[in-house]
Amino acid sequence: MRNLKTNQKMSLMNVDEIVAKQDFMIRDSLNESLVQQYAENIEYILVCSPLEIWDTPDGNYLADGFHRLAAARFKGMKSVNVRVSKGSVQDAYAAACLANLFHGKPLTRSEREKARKEFIKIHPEWSNVKLATEVSCSDETIRRYRGDLEASGEIESQKKRIGKDNREISTEAIGTSTNVEVESIIDPFDPWFEQHVLQGDALEIMPTLNKQYDLAIIDPPYGITTEKWDLKNKHELLAFTRQWLRQILPLMKPSGRLFIFWSREYMFELKPVLDEIAVRYPLLFGGMLVWHFRNVGSMPDNTKRYKLSWEPIFYYYGKDAQPLNFTRTEVSGEKWKGEEQWDVWTYAIPQSNFGDKRVHPTQKPLELYKHIIESASHTGDNILDCFAGSGTTGHAATLTGRDFTLIEQDKEYVELIKNRLKSVWLEGQQKNDESN
Repeated sequence: MRNLKTNQKMSLMNVDEIVAKQDFMIRDSLNESLVQQYAENIEYILVCSPLEIWDTPDGNYLADGFHRLAAARFKGMKSVNVRVSKGSVQDAYAAACLANLFHGKPLTRSEREKARKEFIKIHPEWSNVKLATEVSCSDETIRRYRGDLEASGEIESQKKRIGKDNREISTEAIGTSTNVEVESIIDPFDPWFEQHVLQGDALEIMPTLNKQYDLAIIDPPYGITTEKWDLKNKHELLAFTRQWLRQILPLMKPSGRLFIFWSREYMFELKPVLDEIAVRYPLLFGGMLVWHFRNVGSMPDNTKRYKLSWEPIFYYYGKDAQPLNFTRTEVSGEKWKGEEQWDVWTYAIPQSNFGDKRVHPTQKPLELYKHIIESASHTGDNILDCFAGSGTTGHAATLTGRDFTLIEQDKEYVELIKNRLKSVWLEGQQKNDESN
């Protein structure tokens, strides 16, 4: 990502000195429930995640932290922790666009489009590839957005643009101003990506797979978000779950393992479904693991319930499965059983300042997936994820030397996966070149 947070300084700032423009928020409105949740512990939150402020000639513009600022005002705070960068109002707006794409509560599809289009309007002189890298989508998406903005007169056609390497490049004359840029001819990453990531309906693609898998990590829709793909009632959800389970299990090796992320609300309904289907494809129940996240807790809907800070992971293994790969340390001549063997795993939900920035509503931590992969598979094993989302399984598999197949229906998320995996793939290629 382009570093917009230059020359930052930590300080306290009077709330009344902060310019919080509605346009900079990108979102249609504040989430009042989130504001109330933040307000409960806003002093601590602001210590960990100060507001991002841009000191401009026209005032101190808020780029990131609209919900946090609203919570601070709700609590009557007079001053708040901030990180301050110096620049122009345009710099502040560019930072706000990127912050909303990668930080905090995920944007809706229309809000993501707005953020990306606004960023293009700030930098129309950049190439499609350079813009796509910044806002984490494909250059094809940028090309389409640029065409919309040029057609509406919001930006002018650029005959020359600035590429990723900051060199000036030309566009080819193919009849429109959204032409393909002369930046590259063949990218060796593309065939690798196409072999590993399949775009489409998982129920249609899985019957065409001719591999057997050692491990499946499944994070399916389970009715916890307001996204269209997750709006199912209990009966629809369980019927859909039966469908994809019947597709996955024949693809598993007899020695394979299956991890399913699920919701607390329907966890007592899932195990009977799994047990019913596992009769046909013998699997043994390995336990219900607990993913505990301390950094974000779901607010209870009344004062008689506790705040929720965990989700279940159902674990099954094949009849020919080998022992799990636990690290064992010799202590006084005895095998020491470490925390990696426990069934409660504490990993924070990805946030804006994490290496695996949150871009998906139900994104799971990279380190959690690495823990599953390293303990439940071996180098070179095949891993399946039929609801790939942001591509965390592929990221973790690449880092740990496993092969994998990802399936994702949403084209926009496939583009996000492509950008995410390309950086990991390039790092791997660089290491290979250095070792040869």
